[in-house]
Amino acid sequence: YDGFALVSTNGIPNVPIKRENNLIGRTDSDGMLLVTQLGAYRNNKISIDPMRLPGQLRVPAPDQLVVPTDRAGTMVTFAIDRIQSASVILHDSSGQAMPLGSVARLIQAPNMPAGAPPRNTASLVGFDGVTYFENLPSSSTVEVRTPEGQLCRVDLTYPDTPPGQVPMMGPVRCTPR
Repeated sequence: YDGFALVSTNGIPNVPIKRENNLIGRTDSDGMLLVTQLGAYRNNKISIDPMRLPGQLRVPAPDQLVVPTDRAGTMVTFAIDRIQSASVILHDSSGQAMPLGSVARLIQAPNMPAGAPPRNTASLVGFDGVTYFENLPSSSTVEVRTPEGQLCRVDLTYPDTPPGQVPMMGPVRCTPR
């Protein structure tokens, strides 16, 4: 074991870090952890378990292979982002769950520049009218298109929730357009 790595999690503290799938520690209050006993000139797997993180954190790449040189170190950065996500229960104007397979799309948010694309992509409506959005603005409008082609809209206001929790919003009624 002749190498080491300094792991950074973008300032997110208390993130569990693994070496070769074995938990070796958690990041400090600055989101950093020194990992020792890495093999020089060979692949060493450094990872985090995204299932052990709060729901409002997104990890694009949870595993990295690092190759330190002899008696030297390397920097490993996990691009963890804070997001404002929510599950939303969508109902039609009669109070029934929106049909499975409907497409819900964020179409408007107050702080979006004119002509800017929406901040997240379309989301499919699942069982019982439940859909999931990442990066949901504090206030937004969502348009829903059913498999039959019917359109409706709903205005959403992001609720106050404890840090790390993904709120369940609704049921909210979608008004035909």
